[in-house]
Amino acid sequence: MKSLRSLRVLAATASAAAMALTSVGIYLGRVLRLNSWDAFTRPEILAAIAHRRLANPIGHPELYPLIGGIGLLLMA
Repeated sequence: MKSLRSLRVLAATASAAAMALTSVGIYLGRVLRLNSWDAFTRPEILAAIAHRRLANPIGHPELYPLIGGIGLLLMA
């Protein structure tokens, strides 16, 4: 029984991680107008954006509520 419970926890954790990454992808595409292939063709732009957003979260107040809201909608 314990292994079934641990599998459920693992599945829930993996699902939450996938939803969080999906939410970040939606934010990058809808708000910042980036495309999926930018991760391969212009990774330096994604790195610069990530650095700016994480270094100054107060300067980007829409970031975390938007990603959190999208994540909640995806989990519903």
